[in-house]
Amino acid sequence: MVSEIPAVFDLHKHEDYEPYALSLGKLIHSWNHLHGALGYLLWMILSVQDGSVPLAIWNSATSDHAQRQMLKAATSASRNTGRFKSLPRAADDIEWLIQEVEKIRHGRNDAIHAPLGVTKTRDGEDSFIITPWDAFGSLRAKSLVGKDLLKEFDWYRAKSDVLSSHSILMGACLAFPKRHPWPNRPLLPTLGTSETSG
Repeated sequence: MVSEIPAVFDLHKHEDYEPYALSLGKLIHSWNHLHGALGYLLWMILSVQDGSVPLAIWNSATSDHAQRQMLKAATSASRNTGRFKSLPRAADDIEWLIQEVEKIRHGRNDAIHAPLGVTKTRDGEDSFIITPWDAFGSLRAKSLVGKDLLKEFDWYRAKSDVLSSHSILMGACLAFPKRHPWPNRPLLPTLGTSETSG
């Protein structure tokens, strides 16, 4: 048992770790980009020319969750006002978008906060795999045990990318309703594939 401990702490030197590091990096970037797009959507909902004030309010929030709650509140308050009057699906679609972000929130948080480790496989002494390291009781790691980590991480990233693009499209329609039609809800990626499913 003692001889296996160094392998866990040498994770970043392990040759098999590279795809996981790359996948996690892409997920983090996509999630951050998504929340930038949601901030743009908030600005468009508030219907002000200068974005400095709404974006300052958006970026003053100390968590992504608080930002999404802010967007939800702004959508609810705007439901029967301003540009929303001519876009009857807008409020429902923005609330749908927020719900879809919430659905991947826990998985994304598990992915970026769970410790990973190198574990010997049962095939032989020289065979290793990257696994959630729950030896010290991490609940984040426990939630990922038994899952194909790369497929999970890629799914969260792919869904974040689709929702980010859709948020930008909705914001563009709110800003220029005569130029951009209100977009249909996008097809979302399914777990384990790069394709989308209704």
